[in-house]
Amino acid sequence: MNTITFTYKITPGEKFHSVLCLDWENAVFTQGKDFNECKKNAIEVTEYFLKKYINNELSKLQQPKKIKHFSDINQFQLSFDLDTAKFINSTHIKLQKKVFTKNKKVAGDFIGLR
Repeated sequence: MNTITFTYKITPGEKFHSVLCLDWENAVFTQGKDFNECKKNAIEVTEYFLKKYINNELSKLQQPKKIKHFSDINQFQLSFDLDTAKFINSTHIKLQKKVFTKNKKVAGDFIGLR
């Protein structure tokens, strides 16, 4: 199975949170009332555009561009099957929290999104 993983960023709002796919900025964005609704909507819109991409129905500007991202606690990733355009699984971005003491770096520990 060929898979692809996209990174998404949630921007909290007063009534709704917006979600932007950082790898597919020109097409994949949505909103939701909470994290779960945002994730569900992001899956739905990504499956739609991934089907269009697989069938060569998108212009060059609408195609995804995989880029490296700095990790952020407001980010999560969704993986999709490239053959069927169906959602496979999700992961939370893990941040490496570096702790510094007086002139001595202490080993970092990992924290998750939620």
